[in-house]
Amino acid sequence: MATEDAAVVVTFNGEIYNHEALRRVLEARGHVFRSRSDTEVLLHGWQEWGAEMPARLVGMFAFALWDRRAGRLLLARDPLGEKPLHYAWLPDGSFAFASEIGGLTALPELPRGLDPVALDDFLALGYVPDPATIYAVIRRLPPGHLMLLGLGEQQAIQRRFWAPPRAACAGSADGSEVLRRRLDAAVQARMMADVPLGAFLSGGIDSGAVTSLAAMAASQPLATFTIGFAGAADERPDAAMVAERYLGRTDLARNAVKHTSAQT
Repeated sequence: MATEDAAVVVTFNGEIYNHEALRRVLEARGHVFRSRSDTEVLLHGWQEWGAEMPARLVGMFAFALWDRRAGRLLLARDPLGEKPLHYAWLPDGSFAFASEIGGLTALPELPRGLDPVALDDFLALGYVPDPATIYAVIRRLPPGHLMLLGLGEQQAIQRRFWAPPRAACAGSADGSEVLRRRLDAAVQARMMADVPLGAFLSGGIDSGAVTSLAAMAASQPLATFTIGFAGAADERPDAAMVAERYLGRTDLARNAVKHTSAQT
């Protein structure tokens, strides 16, 4: 999406849950919107707050914003890294970015050398920690970080814009109620969508809590999905109990028990 004068352009993957609140603030400051899209909030947010804009966002996102007049590129990734964002410096000095590593390896000029430290981490840990990837020249923007790069610059400014809050609850007696309020607010914020919503339901405490709160907040029936495996670890009966309790889904309760399970 671009501004009307094409001075600012953004490519965006994700969803901004507080975009309506941000829109009201920006409109009060004179910004005129052409759509109801959360993407447009990024354009006007950059014009109003600059690099301080990502810290105001609540959501899951990875985006790249180009300011043509300022010659500045902004990359940002959501606080918990739900959306991926990779980048690389190419041999000719140009800069490339993509959501997936495959978007960068599609470039014929990209060096294919592996990062030996990343390979060692993968063999030891089972994954490659940020900001490394298995390729030496490809890096991953860490969660809660932004990157600023000016036209013609060979070095980017990278900084953290979010860190986990460290405020404690007033006391153990209030902890459960505080958790309930925050979880309820978080689930309701994520209920806005242009398509039908669903929940992955394992039958455990976390997915059961999310499903129950989502079912109470939903304006239409909430779809639930589960998967089971033969053996003691099969959680389909528990998932069926949650579905029947909060969604009245007796079909899931019946089918969760009789479906043929995958073998492991």
